[in-house]
Amino acid sequence: MAKAKAERPKSRWWENPEAWGKALANLQRFVTEDVPIEPTPKQPIWSYNKAVVYHYPTERPTERPPVLIVPWPAISRSFPFDLLPGRSFTEYLVAHGQRTYKIDWLGLGGYGPEDADLDFEYFVHVIHRSVDRVRRHSGAPRVKLLGYCLGVTLAAIYAALHAERLHALVVAAGPVDFSDIGPFAQWTDERYFQLEQLLRTYDLVPAEFVRVGFQMLNPSLDLRASVDLFENLASDRFVEMNTALRKWSSEWIPFPGAFFRRLIRDLYQQNKLVKGEFAIHGQAVDLRRITCPVLAFCAQTDNIAPPWTTEGLLKHVDSAVKEAITVPGGHVRFLTGGPSVERLWDRVMAWPERTT
Repeated sequence: MAKAKAERPKSRWWENPEAWGKALANLQRFVTEDVPIEPTPKQPIWSYNKAVVYHYPTERPTERPPVLIVPWPAISRSFPFDLLPGRSFTEYLVAHGQRTYKIDWLGLGGYGPEDADLDFEYFVHVIHRSVDRVRRHSGAPRVKLLGYCLGVTLAAIYAALHAERLHALVVAAGPVDFSDIGPFAQWTDERYFQLEQLLRTYDLVPAEFVRVGFQMLNPSLDLRASVDLFENLASDRFVEMNTALRKWSSEWIPFPGAFFRRLIRDLYQQNKLVKGEFAIHGQAVDLRRITCPVLAFCAQTDNIAPPWTTEGLLKHVDSAVKEAITVPGGHVRFLTGGPSVERLWDRVMAWPERTT
């Protein structure tokens, strides 16, 4: 699913006997170490079913509105928001006094057969209750909502239904306009994809099915990652990041059948959200009702949510303040840290500098 950004080795370590010891030690570290991820201290403030809302305490909270992170609800865990010390989105926000909260959809355990009927209504309801809890916990009247991947889709739906509760909406690397979403659109074409047959067979779309689907996007990714690891075995930083990403991307999460049905039928196949035809509990989701400031981050080479699928949201909202920023890199680029990415994190905290 993801790999550490390759650092072209300044020297070929295998040609330098002095580097062999470090390379072998790092290889052993990669194979045997269980890298601790999500190191930033957090406290649960609310739970519902298996979802938990976490608060990340900060010593000197600013007066900025609190940020509530809405991750993807399936596919994988939301570890990349807090992957490693010094390369952590949540750690960075907390260190800068930002009041930070995150929904962990599986904080109390993985999806089981009892979760097959979880649908869009369930996930939007959890966001709604989470926003209320964050407002109560922080004392802030409004919240800055940040969606990532399929969390973008859910956050946009929520914002259209409850814009008055939001200070701003930030979306990153996630689809809203599904009209030209690349290989996934072709693979889920209703002429070929037997959706109902799949869901008659499985209550939960199996994690292995999800894994294969994502690997088909880039069949050589695992091979390339292995080559990059070999070439950078003498780099402690690279091996540490690669080890953490390997741990994250080795745990695949199934889709609840009811959610998957509407995701494929109503969004990938019929693109109902931007057409104003998508509904929650019978209420139409009208993206024009999003009037708060909207900031969209897009990754230039993202083959899961190409840039236009994310920034397409801006065409449909009625916000006076809105902006799209496209950055180099792929789907998880926004979460992997480094000086260039930290400048984007600064934008998240400061946005909007002013409202009109």
